[in-house]
Amino acid sequence: MVANGSCSVLACGSSALVATLVLLASLALCEGKAHIVVPCYNEETRLPQQVFLDFVDQAANKDVLFTFVNDGSSDGTLRVLRELAAKRPQRMSVFNLEVNGGKAEAVRKGMLHVLLSRNLTREDVVAFWDADLATPLETIPRFMRKLEENEK
Repeated sequence: MVANGSCSVLACGSSALVATLVLLASLALCEGKAHIVVPCYNEETRLPQQVFLDFVDQAANKDVLFTFVNDGSSDGTLRVLRELAAKRPQRMSVFNLEVNGGKAEAVRKGMLHVLLSRNLTREDVVAFWDADLATPLETIPRFMRKLEENEK
């Protein structure tokens, strides 16, 4: 996790979950939006589209925005992501990388894309989430609540 003058960057892949929960207690930024980067490689048949749609449709999750990063997939992932984002264009977007660079590079470029293309505030959080939802999306509001509690 990195906190700077503009926003917070939070790594929330499944392997980082416990460390992230420990680090959350020290962060003093919280009341903004959560910009979640989701790296995707050949997820055409595996992406749990309805889970993402149901999550963003819940009123409690109105401040969570997803940027799906297509990491040079060789299947129909880009088409699936574009169709998904078109269903909730205010809450979902797609960033396409023509060449596969691996998960770490997709996360890095996706986060840079969000940081450079969005009008972020000091309270905003930028994180990444695994496309397979190894960590359930319902964890995002818990993270945000922890950030809010820490500010008080």
